[in-house]
Amino acid sequence: MKNQLPPLATQIAIAKKLASLLILIYCVIAPEQVLHYLLVVVHILYESISLLLEEMVGHTFHLRKYHSQLIVFYLFWGVGLYGFYWLWRRLPGLLTSIKHHLLKQFLLVKLHALYYWRSMHLSQKIKLMVINSAFVLSTVMLLLS
Repeated sequence: MKNQLPPLATQIAIAKKLASLLILIYCVIAPEQVLHYLLVVVHILYESISLLLEEMVGHTFHLRKYHSQLIVFYLFWGVGLYGFYWLWRRLPGLLTSIKHHLLKQFLLVKLHALYYWRSMHLSQKIKLMVINSAFVLSTVMLLLS
């Protein structure tokens, strides 16, 4: 009797594809869960860094826990305020570059659409317009009913 199983490499490739598909489905179905898990990891990381800094400050300067927590709290406030200041200073340039990129992409899509439209025959243009008009009309009818 012959071995009817596919080779091991094929089985691994199938398993990888199945795992990727399951991860994709999970991310589509439950994005709030994925975001929640990511935020939990970020929170645990923040708390770990905070505890580490608090212990280092308390041990280095022989402070009580309350004073160490105050120093770490205001240190994080300072880092956060500096981050907002940095973002405030960089935001106009960032928005300008995003605007230029979007305008460039819009003009490129417009050029491709115009080229596609000009390369079509008259019968193809009529078919395209009829199908689009029917779609728009059916959508309006569905929304109004």
